[in-house]
Amino acid sequence: MRYSVFIRHGCIALLACVSFMTQAADNQSVDNTINKQEITSRFSKLGLNTTEIQASPIAGLAEVTTNQGVFYVTANGDYFLQGKLYGLDQEGNFTDLMAKKYAKMVEKFSGDMIVYPAKNEKYVVTVFTDITCGYCVKLHKDMQGYNDLGITVRYMAYPRQGPRGDVAASMAKVWCADDKKSALDAVKLNRRFDFDSKNLATCQKIIEEQYAFGALVGISGTPAILLPNGQLVGGYLPPTELIKTLESMR
Repeated sequence: MRYSVFIRHGCIALLACVSFMTQAADNQSVDNTINKQEITSRFSKLGLNTTEIQASPIAGLAEVTTNQGVFYVTANGDYFLQGKLYGLDQEGNFTDLMAKKYAKMVEKFSGDMIVYPAKNEKYVVTVFTDITCGYCVKLHKDMQGYNDLGITVRYMAYPRQGPRGDVAASMAKVWCADDKKSALDAVKLNRRFDFDSKNLATCQKIIEEQYAFGALVGISGTPAILLPNGQLVGGYLPPTELIKTLESMR
């Protein structure tokens, strides 16, 4: 069994660790007991690249961010689970804490996004796109419709073939173009790829980083739309459906 398959089906780990959660709540704060080196070492043996380890909202568990998602781990990495984490108040209102985390994390990429702003902006969505994706082209052709409804669209790159290869290289050229929007229009609408770009190595790194973040939030295809609250919508939505989705956000 490949570890990546196991990891992506975090419910297996979740079921195995449910009984442990009660014990974890009584443990000393993870801030004082967390063994980052040991956790990093154990996760590396699963093929996971650990990028951040911090205290989680659950007493006794650390929150570990990796290249394949976020995990909740005991102080020495003896037990872990993966899955959505919700906060629940006394009134029965719940919050998707993972979505809230992703909504903050995506902003560090804002300077490298290709943005189609709405004149009367009401919402901002982040769309992970691939230049070879038919429904991505369909979404792009509807751009004026999104903008007219007050939806600003920010593009991040998610080449479905992976962060390296011909598609990723072509997307790097777009992201390096002097006029990124015109270059993206040319590729998506006119299927024209004959333009030069400067600093291509830098833009290839941008594509790799954006792809890695898309993998982190769980993207399996394009287009994928990250809403302002951090929730992910997979697939194409026409402007009228997207605005309904945005208006119904919790």
